[in-house]
Amino acid sequence: MHPKLRFEILSMSERRARFVQEVRLLGITQRDVFEREIEPDGRGMVDRSVEGFNKGGSLTFTFDPAKKEGRDATTVGITIRLPVPRFLGFLSGVLEGQVRRELLAAVAEDKHDLEVRGYPSMKAAPLAA
Repeated sequence: MHPKLRFEILSMSERRARFVQEVRLLGITQRDVFEREIEPDGRGMVDRSVEGFNKGGSLTFTFDPAKKEGRDATTVGITIRLPVPRFLGFLSGVLEGQVRRELLAAVAEDKHDLEVRGYPSMKAAPLAA
């Protein structure tokens, strides 16, 4: 669980999900509804903001097999495309740095969860039409 992030799954199927995410960056609460699509081979997924503060933005994740110190590993790539509202354009550099810091912190927490605590198994719920 990420302390600066609220996450609620609205619907989920094998390769798709719809969820609400709220995050606080630079004192601004951002609420978005995202639609996630996972590639058939499992080596990538895209989260698209369809409603909210970052509507039209996306996060693209890639997962590639790798070796680290002779052990199986996964290299994770993340591309963030988020619109900056006109009234915050002058802060785009600051926002970019803050998003990067928060994302790296969240990824580090997820890595710890996967490698140390493990994630509980989840069953897919029907995707709402």
